[in-house]
Amino acid sequence: MFTVHGGQNAIDTMYPTIARDGPGHGMESEAADDILLGRYFGSSSTTEGTFTKEIEEALKRITYEKVQTAQPLQYALSRLSAFTIASPTRPLITLVGRSRLDAPSHSAEIALLLRAYADKVQRSICVSTEVRRALGDQATACIVEGSASRVWVVQTKGKGGKVRDL
Repeated sequence: MFTVHGGQNAIDTMYPTIARDGPGHGMESEAADDILLGRYFGSSSTTEGTFTKEIEEALKRITYEKVQTAQPLQYALSRLSAFTIASPTRPLITLVGRSRLDAPSHSAEIALLLRAYADKVQRSICVSTEVRRALGDQATACIVEGSASRVWVVQTKGKGGKVRDL
C-alpha cells in the first residue's frame, strides 16, 4: 500500500542500524527499497511500456505513498480506515513487511495501541506475545485495531533455523 518512514526527530521510531552487516547496511537496504519501489511506482514516463499489460493494470489498483510521520502506525491505521470507508465493497489487502534488521522500532507506539485496545487484544490472536512477535508491530496494529480484514506479512529472509520434530 505505502511505505511509512518515521519523521524527523521521532526518537521512538528512528534508530541507527543494528544490522550485523556493518554500519552502512541500513542506508544500502533503504536505497535498495527505494530503487525497487521506484521501478514499480515511479513517474509514468519512467515506467510506461516497461511491464506487461496485466502488471500495468494491477499497479493501477495499488496506492503507493511515501510519507514522513512521527506516528507511522497511527497514520497507517487511519489510511486503512479511510480506504475501507471509501470503498466498503472492494476487498482490501494490507501488505506489511517485517524483520528488516535496520527497521525503525515502533515499540512505544505499539505499546500505546495495545493498551488502548486491551479488550480487543484479549479476544484476539494477538493476546500471545509470541504471535505478536511473529506477526510484527505493523500486522499486530492492523489486527488489534480492526481496520484490516486481510493482512499479508512478508519477510525477505529467515534466520536459517533448523526444523525440529516434536
